[in-house]
Amino acid sequence: PQLHDLLIFSFGRFPVNVPKLTFTKPNCSGSSICIRAIGTTVITSSGDSGVAIHVNEAPIVFANIFSTELYDVQAFEVLRGPQGTLFGRNATGGTVNLITSRPVNDLTGYIEARVGDYNDEMFRGALNVPITDNFWVRGAFIKLSRDGYTENLHKGERIDGRDQWSARLSLRYSPTESTDINLMYQRFKEDSNRSRVYKQMCHKDPDLSLIHISEPTRPY
Repeated sequence: PQLHDLLIFSFGRFPVNVPKLTFTKPNCSGSSICIRAIGTTVITSSGDSGVAIHVNEAPIVFANIFSTELYDVQAFEVLRGPQGTLFGRNATGGTVNLITSRPVNDLTGYIEARVGDYNDEMFRGALNVPITDNFWVRGAFIKLSRDGYTENLHKGERIDGRDQWSARLSLRYSPTESTDINLMYQRFKEDSNRSRVYKQMCHKDPDLSLIHISEPTRPY
C-alpha cells in the first residue's frame, strides 16, 4: 500500500505500522528511532544511532528529515538486525530507508491542500515531466504554516507555531536498459517557534550555558 493509504505523513506514524519500532524526540536532543529496543538517545555530535537512516539508500546524518512531514515518498523499508555490510557502520539495530518517488515516463502530477484552525495551512504536490524517451524530471514540494497553540499573556503573542517548507528536484536518465542514473536535490527551511518535548522552545536559551555542577550527581 501507498504511504497515503497508511496515513503516514511523518516519522511519528511509523510505530503504528511497523512492529517493534519506536520513535521518540528526547529532551535536549534530536530524534531517536529504535528497532527491537536498540537505538540511542545520546546528544553528543560524535555519537551514532543504533539505527541508520537512509534516503534512497544514501546515509543521512544530522539531517532535518524528522522535522518535516513526509511528501512524495513512494515507500519505506525497515530492515531489522545488523545492517553494517549493506548500509554502513553502526547499524546495529537495523536501518530505515525512505524511497522517494522517482521520475517516470509519464506526464503526471498532483496537489493537496489543508486548512484548519489557528490559520493552519498545508500545501504539497508534485509534477513529473518526461523530457525525452530516456530522460525525466520530477519536482515536489511541501509548505506548512500555522499560528501557535500557546498564548504568551505577558507579551500578548502566540508561540508554538510552525512555518516551514521543503522542495525536491529529481532527475533520471536511462541511456540503456541496464543503466539508470538518478540525481536528487532537496532543500529544507524552517522558521518556527514550535515547542519541543516538555514544552521547550526551538529558540536557544543562553541560560543553559551558565549551568555549573559543583559535585557529581548522585542517583536516588
